[in-house]
Amino acid sequence: MTARSNELLSWSLAERAFCAENILVTVSPNFSFGILSLMCGDFGPFIPSKFIKVPLWVAISLKKSFHCKIICPEWMEMEALEQCLKDEKEFEDTFYSLPFYWQEISSSILSCAPNDLNDFEQTRELLQQIKEARSKKLDAGLKEMDSRPLSLKNIGCTELNRIKPYLIATANQLTQFSQGLQAAQHARSPST
Repeated sequence: MTARSNELLSWSLAERAFCAENILVTVSPNFSFGILSLMCGDFGPFIPSKFIKVPLWVAISLKKSFHCKIICPEWMEMEALEQCLKDEKEFEDTFYSLPFYWQEISSSILSCAPNDLNDFEQTRELLQQIKEARSKKLDAGLKEMDSRPLSLKNIGCTELNRIKPYLIATANQLTQFSQGLQAAQHARSPST
């Protein structure tokens, strides 16, 4: 598979981030406003210090204009990340359940709302360790795909994007093999 075809099969970081921006996150607004009607739904009313769920892109926009605090998602809290990392290291064949866009969401929150996290540096470090542990697990699974199946349950968008060219190449090889097998069987069968 050429580099150009790999490029066409994969989503760019910007494309993945764009898709993740529709995921709902919780914010604590510091302003009052009625209902915000968007194409993706109605959100509000906005009442100071009252938690409300909005799409990530709205949360980022409000945060950049100093109109809210982004509330750390439960899966990004320190205890949850520590448990995730422990499980990623302990269980070789399974991936800990995280949101499909976990890397994109966490990257957005880390970059636009570092002060909204209890321990920014520790959170960033744990997320990096989780990413590395999952990456090692994926690499090992791809190397051992001949001898055992690779479980893709709970892998995220960025992880899927990384292995998509290999999966497509494997599927294409299986299709070619199947077609060759069918042609050989057809050639051996007696004509009627």
